[in-house]
Amino acid sequence: MWIAQLSRLSLILVMVATFGAGIANAAHESRTIIYQIAVEGDVVGVYQRNRIIDNQFPNGLVIEEEVELDFSFLWFKEFYQRSGKVMLDNGALKQFAFKVDENQESYLIFGNDKLEQGIHINALENQASSNSTWTNKLLQLIENEHNSNGMALLLNRFEQAPDAILQRSDFDSDSLSFPDYLMASIDHQNTQVFKVLDLDEFDIIQYQVKYLGEKPLSAANRVYVSHGFALNTEGESSELWLSKDKLGAFIVQQSGVDDGDHYSVNMQQYLF
Repeated sequence: MWIAQLSRLSLILVMVATFGAGIANAAHESRTIIYQIAVEGDVVGVYQRNRIIDNQFPNGLVIEEEVELDFSFLWFKEFYQRSGKVMLDNGALKQFAFKVDENQESYLIFGNDKLEQGIHINALENQASSNSTWTNKLLQLIENEHNSNGMALLLNRFEQAPDAILQRSDFDSDSLSFPDYLMASIDHQNTQVFKVLDLDEFDIIQYQVKYLGEKPLSAANRVYVSHGFALNTEGESSELWLSKDKLGAFIVQQSGVDDGDHYSVNMQQYLF
């Protein structure tokens, strides 16, 4: 008899687990795209971008990214790694946090929208031996893929004075959500000028943007109807080709020249 009871209990637990997993899967939708980065024809790294929408908060959007670059050659060593999250509400930047490792240096850069006070931005050195409890919690949130629960609350608890303050009127978009902004701002005739908060360099860059039209592009074993944009700014020019699914815009491919070096970004995997 107890064997039958255990069997029924096991069946119930399996059903609960399956039902719970179904609810968890239905609670959010996500997309992951992985890119290969090349400079002067040599592959130097990979770039992954995740996009998550919580169906309970459809106006909210989380974008995660991971970048790993290795420019080493013979005795010359140069590495760059970056991982982080950006949280948006109705397309507006609300919070962001990044961990950056560059050669022997490691630091955190994060920002929090304080409404009328502007976006407060801070930078902290990342040293495991001397990190505060708060810093270690932020690191855990950054490294926890597909989960941003608690990040907004943690950033609101940060008490130090900001290293910099940006007003929302200072920029049109941020670099991670810029593809969505471009797709919503297509002008078939005129060259446009957009101010973008570059979350790589944490600087505001002014781009001149010209729409190049539409064409199908093959990438990651699929064909995407893509819209092209020519982007020009001081020291850099590029072509950016974007497509769109129900979670928003994404890069299909990009190529350009930055400080005299030719680079390309090509999609390798599209996971929905």
